[in-house]
Amino acid sequence: MKKIILSAGVIFILLLAYSCSKSDNSSNNSIIIPVTNLVKNGSFETNGEPSLSNWTEPDTIAKFAEDTPQGGLKWCIYMDSQAVPPRFIKTAVSPGTGDKLYKFSFWAKTRYKTGFANFYLKRPDTLILLNTVPVVDSVWTQYMATDSIKTTASDSLVIGLSGGLSELFAGRTWFDLIRLEVVK
Repeated sequence: MKKIILSAGVIFILLLAYSCSKSDNSSNNSIIIPVTNLVKNGSFETNGEPSLSNWTEPDTIAKFAEDTPQGGLKWCIYMDSQAVPPRFIKTAVSPGTGDKLYKFSFWAKTRYKTGFANFYLKRPDTLILLNTVPVVDSVWTQYMATDSIKTTASDSLVIGLSGGLSELFAGRTWFDLIRLEVVK
């Protein structure tokens, strides 16, 4: 009986010590940035219908498929590989001003590893390629890249999606759940 009481007392003291050792972060001065997707229509649909709203598309290169990764809605887009030069569908966001860390992510899959996504900084007089993310998996996979970028009021951030380059293989790449978030 004494062992049970002693054991219960030790457990109580350990639990008390553990709960008291947790710090209260309510008084800390760190800034918490809510996670918001800056990309409008990153899942390529509006009201359950396929849509390229907020995306620019030359020559109707993107097509819709009812094939999405886990967490996706109903529609994704796919693009076939093209001869040189590669063609893109693009979207642009206004990031505001300042030095921030951005996370660019998307879900994709490919046939013949031809597709890729580009992330750009667009200044009034130039387009700067920040990151190219090749799509290499044949099953839905999340890809991501982070970049620390200093922007001005006249800048924008641009995402370009491409089915890739190939004159030999009929490559195809599917994209969905495109996101651009401020990390800090």
